[in-house]
Amino acid sequence: MLFGLNLLSFFTSKAGLALIAVTLVAAMIGVQTARLNHAKSELSDLKASDKAASDHAHLLEANASKISETASVHNQAVQTGIRTVTRTIIKWIPAHVAPTDPNFYPWPTWSVRAYNASLGLPDAPGGPDDSSSGLGAADAAPVFVANNGACREDQARLAGLQGWVRAQAANR
Repeated sequence: MLFGLNLLSFFTSKAGLALIAVTLVAAMIGVQTARLNHAKSELSDLKASDKAASDHAHLLEANASKISETASVHNQAVQTGIRTVTRTIIKWIPAHVAPTDPNFYPWPTWSVRAYNASLGLPDAPGGPDDSSSGLGAADAAPVFVANNGACREDQARLAGLQGWVRAQAANR
């Protein structure tokens, strides 16, 4: 019991209380140091993860830009090709259709009205639906070829856009 009494008197003395305080402070410093080291490790991991995500985002952005550039160049080439074919066909029309003879293949007024209505144009002037519109095949053919060329351009643009969307989706 003498030992226990001496120990108790030591811890209740100023030196004992100071030793307890120093021990508690050291323990708290140790715990805080461990927490700080853990936080530093997590921060380092987060920075590395953020860097990897940023690098990946830059790569995706670069790939998306390349896809867009390639699609744009391809689309421009296709559009130029379609326009060239359309202009060439329009140039051939006079060689195959009498250019000044509306009686060669008279275009009825009803078909001009229907065509204009389909394009949202005003009604064609003229007589009854079954009368000649005064337009012949030489007048109508270039219009039809030009409109079909424009439709082919739109179709090619849409196909190009669909391909671009698929390529962009595959890039993600």
